[in-house]
Amino acid sequence: EKIKQGRIAVLAAHLPAIIDASKDYVKAHPGSDYVPVGPLERAGAEPDRPVDLGIQGNNVTVITKACKNVDAALKLLDFLASDEGFKLVRYGVEGVHYDMVDGKPVAKQEFFDKFASDTTGKAKKNEGFSIGYEDMTGQDRLNSLGGDIWADQDRIAKMDNARKILRPNGISVISAYNPGDVMAKSPQWEALKPSMDKIGDVWKEAIFAKSDDAALKVIGALRDQMNKTGYPDAIKYVNDNLKGKEVVKLAMPN
Repeated sequence: EKIKQGRIAVLAAHLPAIIDASKDYVKAHPGSDYVPVGPLERAGAEPDRPVDLGIQGNNVTVITKACKNVDAALKLLDFLASDEGFKLVRYGVEGVHYDMVDGKPVAKQEFFDKFASDTTGKAKKNEGFSIGYEDMTGQDRLNSLGGDIWADQDRIAKMDNARKILRPNGISVISAYNPGDVMAKSPQWEALKPSMDKIGDVWKEAIFAKSDDAALKVIGALRDQMNKTGYPDAIKYVNDNLKGKEVVKLAMPN
């Protein structure tokens, strides 16, 4: 909303959000344009240093003790975890919602237009999409099985092009410790957490402060509070426990 009104010109460097914001701004202001400026440098990082993305997924599905037919539940989960089940949940019924073209699923134009024009999400739900089964399909195979056929294809093309620029060497899986998880196990954490929880709000307050001095004042006040509630001992606990171990230093949630 603020982007459409021209009140915000800086976005976090999350490409899908930037693409959507750009399109919305231009749509709201015909004849105008939104030009991303950057990239913004990350403190302590080399320009070509890739970010560490946290792995996401549906790792555990629990069948409760109250389940009346465990065998039927397992049979359903086995099907949903198969390629056939994954395609049914994500793409629908072949020949009805999509056709296979050159080995890849292609959305039927009738349903693509219907879903794209519906802002409520009910049209998809009425066809059996987004009603909960996606969370039980196990490993995410969306890209390997054909991509998101219901998404804006122009948007996807822009994201694919950006990946080639931003990830010239592709991606690799690493195993490393998250310092935040270790700090949460420190003896000081219970007293320190309320101060840590304020970091986001104080950062925003500093951004919109009327002067550098005012910004530094609110940041300094929180820093003092963190130190008084145990941060020095907590960070020593983290460093002692992570000594000699691989540590995540530049992380994003996804």
